[in-house]
Amino acid sequence: MIPQRSRRLAGLAVALLCVSFLTPTSSSAADEALDETADLAAEFAAAQGVSVADVDCQTSENGTRALCATSAGQPLKELASYSIERDLDNAAVDENGVARTIPTGCTRTKVVGTRFSACQIVEWTVIFRDKNERGMWLVTGGAAGSLRNTVWVRNGSTEIDFEGTVKVTSAWGTALGATMTLRSKCLLSCRNFMPVGHAKTLYDDVGITKSQTFNPNPSGKEPWITNPYWGLTIYKASYGGTEMIAFWFDVRCDYAAAPLSGKGCVIPDFLAELVIFTSAYPTYAAHVRKAQKTGLPSRLRRMYDETQKKANRDRACPASLPKKTGYSCDEYPFASTWQGAKTGGGLVRVPAGCFYEEIERSGSVGYSRCAIVGDENSAGGWDYQSFLQTNRVVADEWFTVKVI
Repeated sequence: MIPQRSRRLAGLAVALLCVSFLTPTSSSAADEALDETADLAAEFAAAQGVSVADVDCQTSENGTRALCATSAGQPLKELASYSIERDLDNAAVDENGVARTIPTGCTRTKVVGTRFSACQIVEWTVIFRDKNERGMWLVTGGAAGSLRNTVWVRNGSTEIDFEGTVKVTSAWGTALGATMTLRSKCLLSCRNFMPVGHAKTLYDDVGITKSQTFNPNPSGKEPWITNPYWGLTIYKASYGGTEMIAFWFDVRCDYAAAPLSGKGCVIPDFLAELVIFTSAYPTYAAHVRKAQKTGLPSRLRRMYDETQKKANRDRACPASLPKKTGYSCDEYPFASTWQGAKTGGGLVRVPAGCFYEEIERSGSVGYSRCAIVGDENSAGGWDYQSFLQTNRVVADEWFTVKVI
């Protein structure tokens, strides 16, 4: 059976490799085989080096055959326990943020991706067992492999491209000849979703790759979450079947959700990252770097209220400040974030070399002001707004700021 999600549906995606037997035993046979099934699970777990809780063994109706399945190690749980890595070098995107490559380095313990593409791999093992005439369980076959789930989304469209790839690395004995089926699935906002699948006979080195484009196209401007993904079923008559499910990614789409325009989708588990290039904006980048070195946060939360934004600006850069020709006052954290000068609270600090009277302070609460080249301030502001739009950073959503 596929476990229910253990937290709110719009929250972080739950990762799992679960087993679902498609041919249940009768109640009487199940009762008789209960102890033997538990023993099988314990034996199989010991052989695979995993916890018994991570193994599911099912006996056939007549109690003479069994199929056990597990991941190749302890299965992943909540997303917070994962190693989540951005793959900036390999996540090539076009002007609309369409990822064109599969992020590299994704494994069963590491989700890799960006705001627009992500992948994860689960490894699976199945063992076929038969009971001989003396009542002893014998391993008669087995198979092992991997299942990769990859998702691509974009700004400017609510279409979602996702691909499943299953690879069999080994197969032998009674596992040979089983049927493996890769089929698309969807958890939330599945309007217009039509499952597709492909089946192959299981043997050594066989593989399946299947892709699909899905557009739920709901009405209304409020953001919605959807979760297309792939499941692998291995089935053989008289043994039953087991289903392995790859990690599913929450995809958030919207039609002009305030304060955004247009439409688009992102993978919100990956925070958007604003990169400020020193080569393009030397004084702007220098201020942000200095401000962060004093302890001000690199992780900010977008705030969308014009009155509060003005209050942040007025406090950080009041009109009474002295003027410097060709320069303008820059504040960090940004006025359009909850960490801004007024909404974030705290006292002002002025790093060395910022024209205004230097004020040394440190800590994560407070704000920094600095006189920077006016053209850089204007251009950097436009880049920041473009960043928020392209990455579809909605109100109250977190993002990160990095200077390179």
